[in-house]
Amino acid sequence: MTIEQLRGPGPFSLEFVPGIPSLLLLLAYLGLVIALIWRHRDEFRALTPRQWIVLGVLLLLIPPAHRLMTVKWVQRIIIPPGPANVLPFTSAISLPGLAAVAGVAYVFGPGSGLIAGLIAGLTWARYTPLVVTDFLALSMWGYLLGAMLHQRYRGDIFTLLRQPLVATPLASLLTVALLSLSRLAATGLGDRLRIVDFMVILWRNELPLWLLVGVGLGGVMQLVALRPAWRLPQKADRPSFYSRSLSAQFMVFSIPLVLLSMLFSVLAVTTRSVNLARDQSLQEMRRSAYTASENIQKYFITGRSLIEAFAAEPQLLSPDPREQQEALNIALRVVPFYQQLMLVHE
Repeated sequence: MTIEQLRGPGPFSLEFVPGIPSLLLLLAYLGLVIALIWRHRDEFRALTPRQWIVLGVLLLLIPPAHRLMTVKWVQRIIIPPGPANVLPFTSAISLPGLAAVAGVAYVFGPGSGLIAGLIAGLTWARYTPLVVTDFLALSMWGYLLGAMLHQRYRGDIFTLLRQPLVATPLASLLTVALLSLSRLAATGLGDRLRIVDFMVILWRNELPLWLLVGVGLGGVMQLVALRPAWRLPQKADRPSFYSRSLSAQFMVFSIPLVLLSMLFSVLAVTTRSVNLARDQSLQEMRRSAYTASENIQKYFITGRSLIEAFAAEPQLLSPDPREQQEALNIALRVVPFYQQLMLVHE
């Protein structure tokens, strides 16, 4: 992991990838963003003029904040390439920029967090090549964080989700999941093994950085929440399906555990299989290269010996060109080496 204190913006890069999977995912993400903004429209109506000013200032600070304190994760594995106009995604997270989005989501709620995420996504395209679905996936981080912090459901699980130290890494995890779907649709891979390999590599490159940044920001927000004056007025006044029956509580606990166990099992088996296949391929390439090098050396030594022996033939020293040509023709028919090596005598 490397930290860059100051970076300069480049050309705005937001590509559209033609293709049915990418187009369907784009429509789904656009519909989701529009539906979420419409659902939280009352959140904006409830803002006072002073809150509008504070929100506007925070939103204006997001683009310049992305130039400062950029955290990068060194990728040790090359991501399989997609189309020529789609560059591999590499996360370079600006801590002040993401903190500004987190502050908007913490203070104003999920709707404002989504707007801040959209602005951050557009700013992100100045520093990292993105496709349109990447931009929408990255913008969901602010909404997910605000939704978990401001949800008002009763129950121990939802109380835990309202803690910034839990909500921020979980929002990062879901953002990486949305980003992986975007990148998978953009690459247009059709082979199942290549799809699994692509997802494993993408998660291995992006998830540690996002979780690390999420835990760090969540810890800072958790410390801020320790002061009563800065703590969110969180209320738990809505019943949830989790608290309705014992079977619902059992499902809430069992289904995530089953899904996580399946996910980690597939991830472990896939990682082991892919690594084993890579090792076997590299070993086979190493053996082939070693065999080829030995054959070239033997070919060179054998050829040099044959040329030396052939050059000592008395017929080649004859002044008669016909005898020399006859000796060359006999050698070409008798010795297989000379079938691959052209001997020219002038």
